[in-house]
Amino acid sequence: MSFLSSVLALLLILAIRMYGLQVPGSGIKTIEYPRESVPSIRGKVVRNGTEERLQGVKVQLLDPGSRKVLKTTTTESDGKFHLRTRNGLFRLRLYLLGYDIVEIDIKVDGKMRRELAIDLPIGT
Repeated sequence: MSFLSSVLALLLILAIRMYGLQVPGSGIKTIEYPRESVPSIRGKVVRNGTEERLQGVKVQLLDPGSRKVLKTTTTESDGKFHLRTRNGLFRLRLYLLGYDIVEIDIKVDGKMRRELAIDLPIGT
């Protein structure tokens, strides 16, 4: 079997396993599983007391015990952010120059689908 044929065969097998594809006449049978949802935190950040969405807010995912930063992202122009993680308990820290730092505890469960709405107060 040539190298190209081997690569194509490997890609076909991966596609079958990932997407549950059936290839007629190939003798390959697949088992379909429900797709696993990737645990993640989604949210939008707005200026406190308004609906004004804030761009450029630093969002950090912290270990609640050690307070070590595990992941970091920044809100987009629509104020939204997305962090992929694992299931468990975490602390979320949000900050932007001119605003107070906000920290919240959060439980991540891959089965839950929700978007956080976080108000960021203007600095005092």
